[in-house]
Amino acid sequence: MKTLRNLEKFILLCLCFMLLNSCSKDDDNSSSSSDPCANITCVNGTCVNGVCDCDEGYTGADCSEVDDPCATITCVNGTCVNGVCDCDEGYKGADCSDQITPTKIKITGVKVTAFPSTKSSGSNWDSFDGPDIYFEIYNGTTELYSSGYLEDADATQDYTFTVSSIDITDVTAEHTIYLYDYDSGLGDDYMGGYYFTPYSGSTNGFPTSVSIGSSSDVLFELTYSYVW
Repeated sequence: MKTLRNLEKFILLCLCFMLLNSCSKDDDNSSSSSDPCANITCVNGTCVNGVCDCDEGYTGADCSEVDDPCATITCVNGTCVNGVCDCDEGYKGADCSDQITPTKIKITGVKVTAFPSTKSSGSNWDSFDGPDIYFEIYNGTTELYSSGYLEDADATQDYTFTVSSIDITDVTAEHTIYLYDYDSGLGDDYMGGYYFTPYSGSTNGFPTSVSIGSSSDVLFELTYSYVW
């Protein structure tokens, strides 16, 4: 009889142990299933209630897909369209960073902002009034343009010449611009001149206004437009 009671106690202990072990496993599974993000990976985003909340510019179940094809595209001189750079006029390349050498530069304006008030000898340009100034542009020995003259110029003032368009087709060649004092029948006086290269390279952009010369001598301001 005593042996039977001991057997009953042993069986009861075994049942209790099995029950406790089962409860422990349930607790472990419950702990794991209580976090819906435990097994979720969001490549470019954050898991919220088991679903990826993607960062701006990304999409997909795990935020690994690019939502905006232009999100990672940089166009130096242009605009991204559907993941590809649409370059501004005068530029090329995958990121629009390469300049295109223009086929022509048009000089659409010429301004003289400085010239000597007297000749190098100290005498006046003209006997009774100021110089009658005009300019000429050359490519080597070939004259490209000769302007009309502006009468009785004052060295303290700026003078703008009206030009329709002076076409420069050899844009990388050295050119020369000269300023003269027109003297009817007496021979014109040379006032100054400078060399210049209309398009000086692939890193200077495309300026619409350039200065040529020196403020202590003769200074020109040229207005450009470009043709590609």
